[in-house]
Amino acid sequence: MANAFRWIDRAAAVMAAVSGMALLLVGGVTVADVVMRYLFLSPILGAADILQIAMPVVVFLALPFAARADSHIAVDLFANLRNARLNAIRDALIKLAVAAMSLALAWGAWERAEEAALFGEATNMIGLPFRPFFYVIVAGCVANAAALIAEAACHIAFGTPPKSPLASTEPLRDE
Repeated sequence: MANAFRWIDRAAAVMAAVSGMALLLVGGVTVADVVMRYLFLSPILGAADILQIAMPVVVFLALPFAARADSHIAVDLFANLRNARLNAIRDALIKLAVAAMSLALAWGAWERAEEAALFGEATNMIGLPFRPFFYVIVAGCVANAAALIAEAACHIAFGTPPKSPLASTEPLRDE
């Protein structure tokens, strides 16, 4: 099981790096567009298109990293129980529910990618096709689901999944 988590963590780190580069691109294009627009009265053609298609990359490729780093926002609707085994089962069920939602989103994005290809959907100004970016959503959601399913299996088998090297040493929430 540790080998599976190593692969999941590596994939999550690579996807997060791509997400970070896309975020830098978004910031750089935004700054350059503002400078060009207000100083030279010549905005960047297609800047809005680039920002539009970069956002799925930024958001969805960061999901697996956030899952493994345990850095999602969490609300404890079900308080910790006195029994550690019941806590592990509760955590596994929650992770499986979120994985199911992530897979449902991936399925919808896959179908939407095929529709985008069928109708030739693209951005308005520079004609970037939407299809590849729907597949980015699929990849992020499937990787997120894989991480959550593996963690749920560890909750059931061992009581807790192995800590990821991606996780911060500082707690992100009150416990």
